[in-house]
Amino acid sequence: MSRRLLPLLCCLCLAVPARAETLNVGGTDIAYTVPEGYVIGDGPRYAELIEFASRAQPPDIRILSIYATEKDNAAFLAGTGALDNFLIISVNRQLEKQNLRPADFAQLRDAVATVQNQKKSEVQSEAERLIDSASNGNLGLGGLEFLGCSDDGPARFSCLTVLTQIDRSEGKEYSSRQAALSTWLLTQGKLLQINQYENLDQEMDLFEQAAAFQTRARHVVDELNIPPDTAGSGLFQDFPGRLVLVAVLGGLIGGLAAVIRKKEDSRRLTDRFPFFALLQVDF
Repeated sequence: MSRRLLPLLCCLCLAVPARAETLNVGGTDIAYTVPEGYVIGDGPRYAELIEFASRAQPPDIRILSIYATEKDNAAFLAGTGALDNFLIISVNRQLEKQNLRPADFAQLRDAVATVQNQKKSEVQSEAERLIDSASNGNLGLGGLEFLGCSDDGPARFSCLTVLTQIDRSEGKEYSSRQAALSTWLLTQGKLLQINQYENLDQEMDLFEQAAAFQTRARHVVDELNIPPDTAGSGLFQDFPGRLVLVAVLGGLIGGLAAVIRKKEDSRRLTDRFPFFALLQVDF
């Protein structure tokens, strides 16, 4: 064997193959690749997070999977840190059985942009109501700043938001800021929503951080390797207003994880709701 081939063969042996996964949406299997540096959120702690998030959002949203960076995942499972950078893949239950086309997708895209531009107060009010109900008033949404939507192709678009999270536990209020990028992707006639979140440093320029996060988050969506639909005629004449509102709200619920933080004297773990103690929520 040629000595020149040895280094190449060693590199090939050490290469880690991309992890392939599959989502089932309305009977359709959608293959994708786990982004580099991310691991799937699994186990009791993530189950509690998903259960809480599901109660803090419209029932039409179904969470398919959650991924966190390897660093955040290790700290989260050890109970020593927060999920500062993670993503959630979800679908709308009303649309799971539908076979949509780019013409339908274009209508939804325009409607979501309109809602974010013209009905910010309504979106924030509904999001606050859901979060307040799910947390018995201990968590809140202090504000929303919609930074605009961008077209990433005929079957993919994204909207960037900066959220202010409020933790009212222990009789005090703590606030944190978080950037959220919601990406809608049409593939094999199914509509996926990919929500990515990253905590922001309040001592630094928030909008510069959000812009940098947006660039990274778009790259993560690319790494999922989900092919978008590119042709076909539309099925719907119009999208109901409630469906559009649900789509927008579905991109906000993940921000709740921003209030998860290490608690030095945490002794309030309960047998039934161990995860809520990590959120510092009193029941």
